Amino acid sequence: VEMRLDTELYLVQGGTAGAAIRQSAEGQPVADRLEAMEDDPGLASWSMARTVREILADLERCGASFVPVLRMEADLEAAGYGILRGEVLAGWAGEEAARGINLLLGKVDADVVEVALPDGAAALRVVGAQTKVRPVFADGTLTGLEICCQIDANLAEGGADLRDPEARRSLEEVLAQVEEGRIREALNLCQSLDADFMDLKTAAGLERPWRWTELCRQWELSALDLSVSVTAGIQRSYDAVRQHDFINW
Repeated sequence: VEMRLDTELYLVQGGTAGAAIRQSAEGQPVADRLEAMEDDPGLASWSMARTVREILADLERCGASFVPVLRMEADLEAAGYGILRGEVLAGWAGEEAARGINLLLGKVDADVVEVALPDGAAALRVVGAQTKVRPVFADGTLTGLEICCQIDANLAEGGADLRDPEARRSLEEVLAQVEEGRIREALNLCQSLDADFMDLKTAAGLERPWRWTELCRQWELSALDLSVSVTAGIQRSYDAVRQHDFINW
């Protein structure tokens, strides 16, 4: 009936909004389902809710945006993001690319990465991510972007002894590799769709404001060389310390 700026907006994949509402009438109401999904920490790391205001602001600022997607199956399920370029649906970001988007934007409160170890497995909870985007110029010509991401994580589960520098370094390297792959998926989508839905141009301009005019004049995202570097730091959480010390006792 009405669309407020603070209304959360979703795209429906494999159906229509009307069909989703009719389907919900036979089971869990669609509004209750969306609230339950938003409260699910397992989904928040790759399908954050977005409002009409946020999406319109993206489209005005950088001509593209991303919208959380719902897939119609037995029930509504989160399915990453839909990418808008202008007012047109340009493509889809699956789970890995969606996680990369959230990483680049620092929305990682619920991101858990499971890694294999020689003596078992470990679960790492990402608690922070900071990204800097630097423009690269060669003889006055914009040639690429350097994307540098620093990730902080805790050991959520597993028997790794983080007091051992080698064990800690091994975990950090594996985590960095996993998260770099996700970031590259998101960036590849940006370039293949020629849609700056994460506003990389503004981020690059903030790092080199004195080159803003050159940046805007030469900006052609699909032609830029994007280099990615990810570093990870792992700290032992309080619960993990207690578990590890108890086991060794």
